[in-house]
Amino acid sequence: MKSRLLILSDSHGYTQTLSSILMHAESMGPLNGVIHLGDGHRDLDAFKACLPPVFQVCGNCDFCGPQEREELITCFSAPLFITHGHLYQVKQSLYPLASRAREL
Repeated sequence: MKSRLLILSDSHGYTQTLSSILMHAESMGPLNGVIHLGDGHRDLDAFKACLPPVFQVCGNCDFCGPQEREELITCFSAPLFITHGHLYQVKQSLYPLASRAREL
């Protein structure tokens, strides 16, 4: 069986839309994890009881401390750097983001 990971961001409080996305993803087979990359990072809280492990970081529209803006997790036995991207100017270049990931 394949491992499946749902990665999303920018839900901005639209929990009904988020619910539809989660139901659609589950209809395609069981999920092994869910990652929310910010801007509504607490939107998954209402669904956590029926979800596999959830990892979440804050985005530029979330009110969080700096320690919640990036995280290094282990997923399927591999390290995975998760962040919203705004701290690394991803709209201009992916180089700063890739450098930070390599650093960690």
